[in-house]
Amino acid sequence: TGVASFAAGSAAAPALTFSGDTNTGIYSDTADTIRFSTGGTLRMSIGATGIIGQVYTSDLATGGNAAGSGALGDNTTAVGWQAALNCPATGDQLTAVGAVAGGSLVTPGIYNTMVGYATGTAATNLQTSTLVGTYAGYAANLAALGAMTAFGASAGFQATGAGNVFIGPNAGYQSTTASSMAIGSNAMATASTAQ
Repeated sequence: TGVASFAAGSAAAPALTFSGDTNTGIYSDTADTIRFSTGGTLRMSIGATGIIGQVYTSDLATGGNAAGSGALGDNTTAVGWQAALNCPATGDQLTAVGAVAGGSLVTPGIYNTMVGYATGTAATNLQTSTLVGTYAGYAANLAALGAMTAFGASAGFQATGAGNVFIGPNAGYQSTTASSMAIGSNAMATASTAQ
């Protein structure tokens, strides 16, 4: 009986490895955090509050904050209450499903699909993407020629950018989106620079 103690390790050289595969395993280079790597690359981190970040390429992430705070590769699917929330960057073709899926994304790739109550909230540079939810694209800061399509009661609420389509009763409400189109009974109400 007793406690086994290992060196901290790293993604390239985990503390716990498997015979014949020394760059795949488990390590802990930060207090209260366990990290998993494959092929010498960080794949998932678990901290004191749960899963705090993953790096995926063509993969599936699930859980309350699925793929949250981690960089995501191409063709990633994240499912969870805050799926892909606060990710610093994503590859192309992200599919995120959850209440605030894709919220506060900083530099997402293109051809993304997000579904959830306030999906894409406060996302930056969200281009060529489809968002579905009551407040889809809420306060999103879209790049020029954003080409975002948002469906929901207040889709595109307070969004900025150009070249977008908002569909819903209050679509594009209080938005500052140029060259955009909104369809709905109160569409683009109090919007500025809308066309």
